[in-house]
Amino acid sequence: MIRVHALSKAGMKFRHTDRAVRAITVVAVIVPVAILGAYLTILSHAATPAASVEAETGTLASGAAIVSDSSASGGEAVRFSGSSGTTTDGCSVTGVAAPCIGGPTTAASGWGAPVFDDEFNGTSVNTSVWQTTCPDWSGTLNGGNVAGNVSESGGALVLTESASGQGACVETSDYAGAAGYRFSGYGFAEARVSFPGSGSTIYDWPAWWLVGANDNTVAPNNATGDETDIAEGLGGKLTATEHYWHTSGCSVSDNDNGCQQQLPIASGSYGDSYHTFGVDREAGETTVYYDGTSIGTLPTKDGGKPVWLVFNVGDGEWGGSQVYGANGTMKVDYARVWQK
Repeated sequence: MIRVHALSKAGMKFRHTDRAVRAITVVAVIVPVAILGAYLTILSHAATPAASVEAETGTLASGAAIVSDSSASGGEAVRFSGSSGTTTDGCSVTGVAAPCIGGPTTAASGWGAPVFDDEFNGTSVNTSVWQTTCPDWSGTLNGGNVAGNVSESGGALVLTESASGQGACVETSDYAGAAGYRFSGYGFAEARVSFPGSGSTIYDWPAWWLVGANDNTVAPNNATGDETDIAEGLGGKLTATEHYWHTSGCSVSDNDNGCQQQLPIASGSYGDSYHTFGVDREAGETTVYYDGTSIGTLPTKDGGKPVWLVFNVGDGEWGGSQVYGANGTMKVDYARVWQK
């Protein structure tokens, strides 16, 4: 009995030792695994921020703008742009903005960097370059004179037709003490524009155009250069027209005591979506491009005299359906000029 009792104690001792070994083994395995799991979790959080991001306050750096982005948390994102001549929109050669010629993303080489470039990435219009009201051309409402309907936000120049006769207009004229900008001689001017409208129908009377520059006035009868309407909404359709301020050899007169020649109505859906509209202004002729594709050539007769850049939205006798507010808004992503 005594011998059996001794064996029982030895067995019990062995069982206790076995349990201890197993416990130590479990701890030795679980603890490193737990540490590794915690480490990987930290890495994953560092690499992938949580979807809910606390709103930041402060001033945006130069070249940055808040834009709409449905894929971003909160529906907005920050868009950055490079220095003058670089862009994420339009066409480019080795990162430098170039005219779109040959297609919507086909850049023309040999032009170099733009000599004029406003990307509209700020929070207010650069009034040292742009006048924010324009004359009421020939008694029509095409020009618009409400400075409050002009703004710059979301990476675009924004022009709104707020009510009947309450349009918006900007131009690079240098009258009234403004520095402005004159496009002299020949070269290529291009803008990326979203016109008010829906599909192929253009609302109101919007336009992107060049007009002859004067020292004191922009009245068309006194203009020193041609007027080139690169993209103008007339009767609900987008058109391109050249106006000449003379009557010699005139075959089609306009209402401003001059002549005009118009290209066929452009086909395409230009309402409420961005497209590029450019003009190659050369001696004797002007070629107009929509999304990099030529829609035709118009003769020029001003010998390369200086012109101003103009954007406007209004209403009047030649406009389309009158729509106001957000649906009557014209947006300009950029305006650029190149000269060889």
